[in-house]
Formats: sequence, C-alpha cells, structure tokens
Amino acid sequence: MNQIILFVILLWQVMSTNCRQCTSSESCVLLLDCPELMLGTKAMRESSECNEPFKYCCPTFVKTRITESAEEEDKFPKDCGSTPWYESDRVVGGRVIEPDEFSWLVSLEYADYEAPAGVCAGSIVNSLYVVTAAHCVSDRMVDYFGGLKAVRVGNFTNGLKCDFGTPGCQQYQRIEVDEIIVHPDYIVNSRARMLNDIALVRLQRKIEFTSMLKPICLPFGNNPNIPEPSSTNQLMVSGWGHTSSRRDDLAKRAVSVPLWTRENCLQDVRRDESQICTGVTGKGACHGDSGGPVMYQFESRRFVLEGIVSYGGRECATPTFPSVATRVRSFGNWIENRMRMS
Repeated sequence: MNQIILFVILLWQVMSTNCRQCTSSESCVLLLDCPELMLGTKAMRESSECNEPFKYCCPTFVKTRITESAEEEDKFPKDCGSTPWYESDRVVGGRVIEPDEFSWLVSLEYADYEAPAGVCAGSIVNSLYVVTAAHCVSDRMVDYFGGLKAVRVGNFTNGLKCDFGTPGCQQYQRIEVDEIIVHPDYIVNSRARMLNDIALVRLQRKIEFTSMLKPICLPFGNNPNIPEPSSTNQLMVSGWGHTSSRRDDLAKRAVSVPLWTRENCLQDVRRDESQICTGVTGKGACHGDSGGPVMYQFESRRFVLEGIVSYGGRECATPTFPSVATRVRSFGNWIENRMRMS
C-alpha cells in the first residue's frame, strides 16, 4: 500500500512540472467545464494545467459568457408568441376561443376566492414569470379576495371549467406563487388615475411548455427589433372577462381592437406615455380582463405583448372612454432587471 501511495505522489510530481497558479481572470476547473480548452489544442491544455489534480486554468469570461447567454435565453425564449388562429376576429364583442389559441393567457387564483377565473388574468413570458397588472395583486384585490395564491394555465375551453374534469378539456396546470414584484412607482387614486400598473409574478416551479402552450414574446431582450404598432394596426385583447357590464358566463375570449393615436389617448391628462388606449364601440376589454394581454401580430401567427389591461370606464367598450393598458415597452429595463431564472 505504501508503495502505491509513493507511486501516485511521484506521478503527480511529474505531471505537475508544467502546472501554474491561475491568474485573477482565470478559474481552476475540470476540463469538461472549460469549452475553450476542450476545443483547443493539446499544447493549450498542457500550458493551462493548474496546481490542482486534473484541473486547468480556464478564462473566466468563457464561463460567464455561456452563463449570460443561457440566462438571456431563459428570460426571453426564442420559441415565443406562436399560436393557432381559427378566426380573424374572435372581452366585449369577441368570441370564445380554443384552448391552444393565445395559450400564454393565465387566470389568477386568490386565497379567498373559489372561482378559478373571472377576476384577473396574466401573460406567461417565460417558464418562471407571468406579467400582470399591479392592481391585480395589491390594493382592493387583496382586501376582497385575499393574496394571490397561484396561476392556472389551460383553464377553460369553450366556456367550460377544465379543472372540474370536463371531458374534452386539456389538462390545466396549477402553479403556486413564489414572489410578487409590484412596480415601485405604481400609483392609484380611486378610478381617477392609475399609473405604472404592472407587476411580475414569479412561480414556485417552471411551466411545462408543449406544442399547445407557449410564452408570449416581449418587445425587448431577444426581440428588440419588433416594430411598434401604429394607430393603423389592430391589436388583440384576450381574457376571461365578461362580454358586457352585466355578469355572464366566463369563457376564454379574444377580440381585435384598434389602437388609438397617442394624441387621442393623451387628451385625458390622467394618462401618460407609459399607457396605450384601445377599443371601439362594442369591442374592448371588460370587467375581469384586468392584467390580461394586449397583443400585436408582428409576424404570421406570432404575437408580442404590447400592453397589460389596466382599466376602462364603468360601462365597457363605449365610444367616449377607451380601454387603457400599461405600455409594456416603457418597462423593458425594469422587467429584465427584476427577473431571476435560478
């Protein structure tokens, strides 16, 4: 046994003749953890041997670059925004849609409210985060319904509650909330003024994406070149809200609506550049659509999140008062800096 130990020591001394102390910009790691040396020449590897058995001095920037790239991809998935679309004009004035249409739409579940949808909605932006309205996770919503408890994905189809085991419904996912991040400058003054109405919901576990379940694209991160829509474009609003100011059956619906010009939207001094206005008589968001997506089709059957339904008039979809949404592009840096994927 002593001879074996002596042999290993002598072997290590021979192997260590070219070993060195790593610099401050290097890390002493296994070869498998350093792709640059794995793909390099034998001479590169020999000159990079560090003073630990079977480890090498690896430039730290290589590992950092790979980690940052993976983090960016996790935050802003490339496979985003794609959806089947069975009708061109399917929420007020809209129609019930299929479960795989706009599949990033989620319903929010509250601690003291039994119904699985019809209060607020949100949009999946990656495997760990949902974007919604700040007023859906604070203020009166908490007082009335308790704190936000979970999100439900794939909840309804054709007005039926899949979570009650309805035949023909796709299986929903229920994921509990890990953290709620409300924008620090969110303000609300009754119904007179509401600004920075945006919040991030981090989930306790990752959403399992499928061919029928995708996140929606964000107009920054990996998609900085998606053009911003103008008042000549139609946007899509999707939610589980009511089709009138009166209560009616809950169902997943969507409708196309015109985007107001900036000038018309800002004629009301209670609004600012971080908001957009949509809607026309008979078509628009309604009670229960809050937090849901206002979407722009930037490619064939691919959508980007342009707005988050914030508020409207007491009567839904009227010619004098628009549906007001939080402009997502105004909060790109805040969203990106608050998301953590590990």
